[in-house]
Amino acid sequence: MIRPVARKDLPGLLALLRHMDQSPERGVLAPEARDLEGLAEELEDGLVLVQDGEVTGYVGLYPFWDGAALEGPLAYRREDLPSLLKAAEERAQGLGVERLYAFPREENQTLREVLEAAGYDLLHLTYFFVKNPQGLDYPTPEGCGSKGASRAPRSTGSSTGKARRVGP
Repeated sequence: MIRPVARKDLPGLLALLRHMDQSPERGVLAPEARDLEGLAEELEDGLVLVQDGEVTGYVGLYPFWDGAALEGPLAYRREDLPSLLKAAEERAQGLGVERLYAFPREENQTLREVLEAAGYDLLHLTYFFVKNPQGLDYPTPEGCGSKGASRAPRSTGSSTGKARRVGP
């Protein structure tokens, strides 16, 4: 069942985010917080997939340029990604959002294929950079770094931007 995220879902969502953090192949734009308090403050408009009482997937929306950016979708199983994506698209339509953007890491071939199958178009490859990264709540993904790594120990890594127009 896909439904709005509730406070009781936060421990399961936190476990899902940590699972994503363990491998660049699962990376996607996602909530930054990696503690329950921070996650509770950060989540505004998210949906969770709950199976057998456990959180097994997540997708969120937040305003971005002329539409909304997706947080995720992320799930333990590939076959759950399309239903999360569809739920986010339906939610966006209900909010009057016409364009969605998705930001999977370049290494996340699974999600990239799901997005393409759902009609999302590749915009460009990009790398996210940050100045003054001290205090970020998540570690630098394995294999990411730069010449200034000693000054900037954290990076969000690389991602592929994809967009899709939703609605009529």
